[in-house]
Amino acid sequence: MTKPKAAGYVITHGDLIFGCGFTADEAWDDALTTLADARIDVVSDGADYPDEDFAQFVRERDLKTYAASAALLTGVAERGGNIAWRAVGVVACTYDEADQCWANRNNQSDEAIG
Repeated sequence: MTKPKAAGYVITHGDLIFGCGFTADEAWDDALTTLADARIDVVSDGADYPDEDFAQFVRERDLKTYAASAALLTGVAERGGNIAWRAVGVVACTYDEADQCWANRNNQSDEAIG
């Protein structure tokens, strides 16, 4: 397997995926809706504290945009954003895709040595 190809975008905070879409703007819209529905305030970097109506908050600078594989986008759509993922290069993908990529890379290295 070669490196996963980007089919869209995800917005993440740590290991959690809060939004996805075919464009980065769609992914951000989805993430902001998801966070608002969960009553998590997105706080700009200069703000001292979140709105009192929100029990939790996340700093805007801590939300990251990644290109994402089709398999990861499908997994998020089917199971939500609490899904295991890894970045391979600049593309976020499923653990299975990452494992296959690394296995192929190791096999190619072994062949070059052998």
